[in-house]
Amino acid sequence: MNKQVFLCSVVVTLLGACALAHAQTPLVVVSTGDSITNGYGTWRLGLALGDEDLIYTRQTAATHGLLSSQYVGLEAHPANGGLRDYAADVLASEPDVIVFMLGTNDAAAGVDTATYQANITTVFDAFSTSVYPDGRAPIVVVNTLVPIIKNGYEAANAKIAEQINPWLIAQAGQYGFTLVDVGAEIQSLPNWQNLYNDGIHLWANNAQGYYWMAERVAAQVATLTTDPSHNGDLNGNGRIDPGDVDLMTGQLGVPLALSHPRFNLVPDGVVDEADKAALIHDFMHTKFGDVNLDGSVSLLDLDTLALNLGGVGGWGDGDFNGDGYVSLLDIDYLGTNFEGSAATPLLAPEPATAFVMVSCGLAATFRRRQRCV
Repeated sequence: MNKQVFLCSVVVTLLGACALAHAQTPLVVVSTGDSITNGYGTWRLGLALGDEDLIYTRQTAATHGLLSSQYVGLEAHPANGGLRDYAADVLASEPDVIVFMLGTNDAAAGVDTATYQANITTVFDAFSTSVYPDGRAPIVVVNTLVPIIKNGYEAANAKIAEQINPWLIAQAGQYGFTLVDVGAEIQSLPNWQNLYNDGIHLWANNAQGYYWMAERVAAQVATLTTDPSHNGDLNGNGRIDPGDVDLMTGQLGVPLALSHPRFNLVPDGVVDEADKAALIHDFMHTKFGDVNLDGSVSLLDLDTLALNLGGVGGWGDGDFNGDGYVSLLDIDYLGTNFEGSAATPLLAPEPATAFVMVSCGLAATFRRRQRCV
């Protein structure tokens, strides 16, 4: 083989490797919490993610004996040598998935439930409002706490069962996070108490309890990430919102090799207006013009568009054609699908007539505003 052929072969191989690496962008998974997280969330979670055929990188932000006040940086943990904001550290790596589990030490130490809840609310607020520079948001998985069966800790276990876990379940629903109820599920396993080595941790029988937790979490992560467009939640924040539409709009015209398969909702190899339409109609089950994505195009949507007419904005402001501005063109989208409002008085004009009247007023206002600029 001559030198030129050899060099060409090397280049082709490298290009192929780069393309493969891009096609298999690793999923960044961060597990965070205390020593129980260190039990299941390190290499055991890595093994379980591999068993789910996920390409991933795994990180852990967890410390033995960690209290919720130390997690949010209100108190210093001896191992840290000072205050540390774990939530900020987790988000700094821009993970695709955050697996959160914390509270056992609070229960064991007798921390007031209201104090624990306030600390965790701070964490959940940070996770739920985080949006990365590329428009993504983390998928958050919340684990309930496993029981404490150690003698002398009956009150702590009662607090977990009666106060902490029910609250975590409710909060996961409120924030749109994914819940893995390991606290209840572990108790359905045969001889589950034998998984404990000290009544708190699950190191007995070669850490079978932690292997089980890792497998349970990995299965949930796989479900959430292998079909990220399963309900239209393209940015992965656990909710369907205008941000998902804006994210799709930003991908229109981007070559599929540089985009993500989740945006190609119409499997034709091109991310275009057909995919945006599929997102609106088939995944969000609504129509163009539905600013708040409540399933109908009503006066509420018209009000929002009117407030933002003439300005820059996204779907949540009334920009339906994706040009970055709220204009008369967007009024046409809203008008086509306008359904009026159930609260409209009986003596009011018909919805279509009312829309034409209001649209004319908006158009006149918009033109006057343009002349004044």
